[in-house]
Amino acid sequence: MYPYGIGWALVLGWRILSIRRWFTLPTFHGVDYFFEMRAPAGFYQGDGRPLMRRYRKLILLPLLIELPVSAIVGFLSIGISACSSPSGPSPPSPDSSASASFASSPKRATTRLAIPSRGRRRPP
Repeated sequence: MYPYGIGWALVLGWRILSIRRWFTLPTFHGVDYFFEMRAPAGFYQGDGRPLMRRYRKLILLPLLIELPVSAIVGFLSIGISACSSPSGPSPPSPDSSASASFASSPKRATTRLAIPSRGRRRPP
C-alpha cells in the first residue's frame, strides 16, 4: 500500500473524530449553557436550533472542502510516482533499434580496481 495513503487515512480519521468533539462543544458546560452563556430552557429545540445548524455547517465546511482536494492531490501524486522511477530512467530494452548500434561498436576494456584487503588475501 502507498505509505502516504496510510497517513492520509490516519489524518482523515483524526479529523472525523475531532469533528464529533467540536459538534458537542456548545454544550460542554451542560445543556443549560450555550458555550459559556446560560441559555433558557428549551433553547436547543427553539431559538437555538438555527444557530446550532449554522454552527455545525461552519464546522463541516472545511472538511467538505478538504476531502475532495486532498483525495485529488493524493491520487495525482500516486499516478506521478508510479510513472517515475526512483533510480532514474531505465536502460533501453534489448529488442530496441538503439541497442543494435551498441552491439556493433567495439567493446571497451574494463579495468578492475585493486581494493586493499584487511589482512585477508583472496585467491587470484
